[in-house]
Formats: sequence, structure tokens, C-alpha cells
Amino acid sequence: MRYLRKADHKGTVRVDKHHYYVGKELAGKYVQAEVDGVQGQLVFWNEQREVKRVAIKGLIGQELGYEEFLKLRLKEAKSERRLAGMRTRARQGIAFDS
Repeated sequence: MRYLRKADHKGTVRVDKHHYYVGKELAGKYVQAEVDGVQGQLVFWNEQREVKRVAIKGLIGQELGYEEFLKLRLKEAKSERRLAGMRTRARQGIAFDS
């Protein structure tokens, strides 16, 4: 699996809901993140050159059965939906409930 991302002004990219620092020299440039599932790493590339390898954030660290996998994905989807709603309300200037 590969992702194409543009590094922000600090040299950071977001893959899923996690941020990874790829280097200040890549700020504003596109990088490709490739999943190395065997090593549990993301491999970042720029102009056909490997620039960095990092551990994938948020890994479970064990095999999951199908039922456990579905429960985890449902929980993540609910979390993403909640965060998207919070971002929308923040952009609209709506206060959050405490």
C-alpha cells in the first residue's frame, strides 16, 4: 500500500490519523509513504530515493481474528467521525460540549 502526501512547512506528513516527521528539507514537497508490513514500517520516498523508515504508529502488535478486526475498525470509524465533527464545528465557531 502506498500513500502520496505533501509535507507541511515543518517537514511533517499525515498518514491516517498519525503524523510523521520526514525532514525539514522536504517541507512543501511530495513524498510517497510505502507500507513495509513485514517490518511494520513506513518507508518514505522522494524522487525515487528512500529518505526515511519509521515504525508504523498505532499497530496492534498481534494477529486479529475477523470479529476483533471488525470491532477495531468500527471503533476507529466512530472516532474519525467524531473528530471530523469537531473539526467542522471548530471551523464554524461552534462551542464544544464539555
